[in-house]
Amino acid sequence: EASMFNHSCAPNAVVSFAAGGKLNVCCIGVDDYEARAMEIGPKGHAPLRRPRPIGKGEEVCIAYTELYRPAASRRLTLEKSKGFTCECVRCANASVLKALDTELH
Repeated sequence: EASMFNHSCAPNAVVSFAAGGKLNVCCIGVDDYEARAMEIGPKGHAPLRRPRPIGKGEEVCIAYTELYRPAASRRLTLEKSKGFTCECVRCANASVLKALDTELH
């Protein structure tokens, strides 16, 4: 059973609601953003990798904001609406931030 999930801009799960308000949780695996950032190609893109399974005891996180938005925009939204500054791997690691923001825009 799930009651609350923490946020990450690199989520390993997504949630949705079915008829009657039933919560569905789908674990999507863990993307190794740091490794991808180290393999940036000549056009500035990080390679896609198959997500690894979520490990036993590993925190399950969802995204509270739209992941396609630039980091500065995501962080501002979270600060204003949720009252915290995101420090996830996508926001706190400069090389990951640059690689993925370049990849998305």
